[in-house]
Amino acid sequence: MTVANLRLFGKPELHTANKYQPLERKQAAFLAYLAIEGAQSRSKLAGLLWANSTEATARNNLAQTLKRIKTAFGEIIEANGELRLQNVKADAAELEKQFFLGDFENVATQTQVFLQDLDFEDCPDLTEWVFAKRLRFEDLCIEACAHFAEQLAQTDLQAALHWAETYRQRRPESEAGYQRLMRLYHAIGDNGRMHQSFKQCQIMLEQEFAVQPSATTLALLEQLQHQIPKTAAPPLEPQGFGSRCQKPEISS
Repeated sequence: MTVANLRLFGKPELHTANKYQPLERKQAAFLAYLAIEGAQSRSKLAGLLWANSTEATARNNLAQTLKRIKTAFGEIIEANGELRLQNVKADAAELEKQFFLGDFENVATQTQVFLQDLDFEDCPDLTEWVFAKRLRFEDLCIEACAHFAEQLAQTDLQAALHWAETYRQRRPESEAGYQRLMRLYHAIGDNGRMHQSFKQCQIMLEQEFAVQPSATTLALLEQLQHQIPKTAAPPLEPQGFGSRCQKPEISS
């Protein structure tokens, strides 16, 4: 049985065994909603996608969309009763599964936007849904960086540091991100960068929230200062800290 691959991150596309085709705006939204939310009634989808049309027009537009999808891609919509996808694998749905199964590497490396460059201002409820999902997927990808760093800390400290730094850059307001960096830099014997991470945390908290580091962060610093590093570290290269301008481009 052939399974179609529905790409919802980046430019929406549908891949079947012998066909590859970008999806137009309403097709992409229609398939995305079914892929993530599951089976839906025709009336719900018609109202969501054609909010400014009469009920009759919206239902006719939905029927035409179903016909075009069937012509282009075959029987990927089960239309008996509620509408649902069949034999379709969607990357967005897979991403959530991967996160909750602990496959953090694949989630952390996902940087493209959900339904990239598509605008649904003519559909208020759909706009709200897409915005919420973009935030949701971005949050999963950022949190996966932290989880992946923790996994790698058991086997590869340098790789763990890369993902811990990525997390800090993408979520600079998280005190836990700086705590993770402090632990990792200490683990490789680089107390210079360990102290630098604390200083970055201190400056961020002062600038953004007008507070000092938490008791947990202060206790961690005290603990690490009295522990002997396991390995020697290279000399600390000069680098600025406290800036929020180092965030990489991310999808949101």
